[in-house]
Amino acid sequence: MRRREFLELSAAGILCGGLGSVRTAGAADAIRGRVAADGKGLSGVVVSDGLQCVRTGADGAFALPRREGARFVTVSPPCGHLMKDWYRSVGVESGGVGRYDFALERAAVGKAKCGCRFVHVTDSEISDTGTENRNWIEEVRRIAVAEKCAFIVHTGDICYLKGMQAHAELMNTATMGLPVLYCLGNHDLVAGDYGEQAFEELFGPCRYSFNAGGIHFIVVPMTEGWDFRPGYTEDELADWLRADLSLIKPGQPVMAFSHMLFHAKNENEAGLVIGKDRPLDLRSVCNFKGFVYGHVHNTYTSGNGGVTFMASTNPNMGGIDHSPELVRVFDVKPDGAFVAENHYGRNPSRSWQTSRAGAAWERKLPAPVLFCTPVVSGGKVFVGTSDDENRGTGMVVAFDAGSGAVVWRRKVANSIKNRMVVASGNVIAQDAGGRVYAFSANSGKSVWDMQLPYNCQVLASAVTASSDGRTAYVGYGSRLTAVDAATGAVKWRSSSWEREPVAGAPGIGEGKMVWAANWDGLECHDLETGARLWQLEGKPWRFPGADPLITDGKAVVACYWNIGEVDLATGQVLRNKELKDVTALPSGPILTAGDRYLVGSLNSGLLSIDRNTLEIVWRGAADMSLLGVGAYRKKGQMANTSPVLTDDSTVCAACADGVIHLWDLATGAEKRRIATGAPYLAGVAVSEGRLFAADMAGMIRMFSI
Repeated sequence: MRRREFLELSAAGILCGGLGSVRTAGAADAIRGRVAADGKGLSGVVVSDGLQCVRTGADGAFALPRREGARFVTVSPPCGHLMKDWYRSVGVESGGVGRYDFALERAAVGKAKCGCRFVHVTDSEISDTGTENRNWIEEVRRIAVAEKCAFIVHTGDICYLKGMQAHAELMNTATMGLPVLYCLGNHDLVAGDYGEQAFEELFGPCRYSFNAGGIHFIVVPMTEGWDFRPGYTEDELADWLRADLSLIKPGQPVMAFSHMLFHAKNENEAGLVIGKDRPLDLRSVCNFKGFVYGHVHNTYTSGNGGVTFMASTNPNMGGIDHSPELVRVFDVKPDGAFVAENHYGRNPSRSWQTSRAGAAWERKLPAPVLFCTPVVSGGKVFVGTSDDENRGTGMVVAFDAGSGAVVWRRKVANSIKNRMVVASGNVIAQDAGGRVYAFSANSGKSVWDMQLPYNCQVLASAVTASSDGRTAYVGYGSRLTAVDAATGAVKWRSSSWEREPVAGAPGIGEGKMVWAANWDGLECHDLETGARLWQLEGKPWRFPGADPLITDGKAVVACYWNIGEVDLATGQVLRNKELKDVTALPSGPILTAGDRYLVGSLNSGLLSIDRNTLEIVWRGAADMSLLGVGAYRKKGQMANTSPVLTDDSTVCAACADGVIHLWDLATGAEKRRIATGAPYLAGVAVSEGRLFAADMAGMIRMFSI
């Protein structure tokens, strides 16, 4: 439909087809009021009842036909005005009987056509007003004020009734010193007359719009996957959007906030089509620029057709894909383009206080390193960087292992969030958007690349390779693919279950591959054909993270609560030991050394576990982490990366406390610590008496050991 036809039909009310009984706005049968600022009426301001939308007249007055079922009258504040006093419950009049008058306040930031900044938090899932929650919310306030943000937006899963009540008390416009806006998530739909009833009582309408810095923002509630059925339909949301977007200025940039994408099946649909009987593609009716959401508990940025999508992980705990806790500050330009600044653990990614700590060399990378453990091969060390801020910083960089000189660097389309391999002379990396790259290890020349099937879900899984280096295994779940490492030719692709990816790689050995899925369990495939051999589901296999270890006819798996052994041939559980403090290791496999398994923990540093009894023999101490990492994990004394042996008597791991620890293999006593200051999410690589480590400050260093 052409924009002009769209505007005409919307103005006539034709596109609001039949949802709610609408009566003509006669003198005594209308919702009437006035929108003013500093006592002066504001013209052209959009007022809505959640379905119909009208503009105020020259004196700021408006009249909306009464509609059965309407619960709120909302104002879409124009640029330069705060989101204060912007809604009224129908039946709660002001300024006289039957009147709904609004007095808007001028804003110090976010004025017309200058762009704006805002803080994004999501999926905090709190349940009380205790000190821990007060502390991180106060840090969010501090960041928002320091960054001169126009507002704070929380995109849902606040969570459940207790969480919503706690947030309403702790994180509101009065306590934060600037407008706080909420979106409705699936865990915010609770028991009541309708699912969003409690949300509305605490936060007001669940669908609304506003303007700041020349940008038109729309806030859209959940469209599917509810915990309790809402009092709206998806078509009603689409109709409201039609009416709202028909009244903005032509060409005005539009951004959406919602808990999750709409029906995202693939990159082309991109989650921007809403409505079932009367579907609306947002791109067809406005200058749509960005979609900011949560729900997936990971940090992700992608672009498609001029639209930027950004999801953020939790502000107070690690994400499901092990993304570190963060608060995001968005900087939106007047044309609607935007970038982010990630405050990991509430610290800007560029502000960690780091030390060289005796490194033989150190080099600055273009962005933080997440789970991309350096790879050493042929006298070079390779590392991949992240691009979760939409700044074009995703790269694969090769350094001379001895001198630290840059040999080559190649830009990639998205974040390299996990480990790479060198196979058949190529560095093979997979970015978070599912594109796989093969660069010549010697020259950096692109040898081949491929796009895996994509469904708008971050692909954080790591690459692994066969022992002969001829086959690389990329992707995950139904996208798990075996490719020729030299040519990129597909050998097989899994037709397996579609599950949520973990941040590790499959374990391979003895002709088989075992991979793990968040929430679900384990799956085993034939390494040559890809045929599925067996699978295990549910607890205790929920939230695995370390690569499954294949050894002696067994798959050894460390999960949230336990370490277990599974018969590789049959899938029969052989042993399962509850440890309670085991945490996932996204940067590598469990280490075996003699009669020990070595695996990280949440609050007890590195664990040395007897292979015969599965009892803990010793615990290698780590300091308190600088941020939470790992699914639903908060700060702790965690050894969060895979350990390696530096010699026959020493085991080493880089940790989120900003320290590289070296422990005695026999006793767990700390033999040496290298304190560099920034958290490590990637493991260390050891080669020829040298140790290589890359951190969240975007530094890579080489130490002599």
